[in-house]
Amino acid sequence: MRTNTFLFSVLLAAATTPALALTVTYNDTTALRDVELDSGALLQDPLSIPLFDSSLGTLISVSYELTGTVDGSLGIVNLSPNPIGGYATSTVAFSFASSLLGSDSFDTVASTGLILLGVGGSTTVPVSGSNSYSQSITDPVALAGFIGSGSFDIDYLTSTSLGGGAWGGDVSITQLTDAQLGISVTYTFATVPLPASSALLFGGVGLLAAAGRRRTSRG
Repeated sequence: MRTNTFLFSVLLAAATTPALALTVTYNDTTALRDVELDSGALLQDPLSIPLFDSSLGTLISVSYELTGTVDGSLGIVNLSPNPIGGYATSTVAFSFASSLLGSDSFDTVASTGLILLGVGGSTTVPVSGSNSYSQSITDPVALAGFIGSGSFDIDYLTSTSLGGGAWGGDVSITQLTDAQLGISVTYTFATVPLPASSALLFGGVGLLAAAGRRRTSRG
């Protein structure tokens, strides 16, 4: 009797178990590449991400994160007649556009920190920085666009500018800047649950097998 109760409990659980939520993640990134001041330069070919394979289950949401990285150096020359101190920055604006993700932009800033320069002094300082932009999509109409074969692209441009402050005198700032852009896209989906009819069938087979074993043991 205990065996039958156990199998029946499993049967009920199998018939009512909700779909499992799973994820699959795809990534793409560019190599570091020179970006010129205010160039509006395309880094390289568009980023590309595979579409969601509907055979895996039902798509619930799409989450993505774009990461812009800056790596370079800033040269500073003191042009004032006095010792001065301050900081310099290199800012790269990443503008992206995609038929599925829409369009937007975000900045990545690389800063020298405090620099002290004597009269006629100069220095070259390595700088680096990273920043991310992330969003989630759950609207069913928008999600439908992510389902299919093939892939979708993300186009992007970069624009670079110099900045700084607190110098208290004239300075000259030059830059050598490399930048790269990466993307990570995560599809969250529900697996197709076992149909109740199949669960009943498997459970019935288990019950028959248990009953057969009990009759055999009595014989």
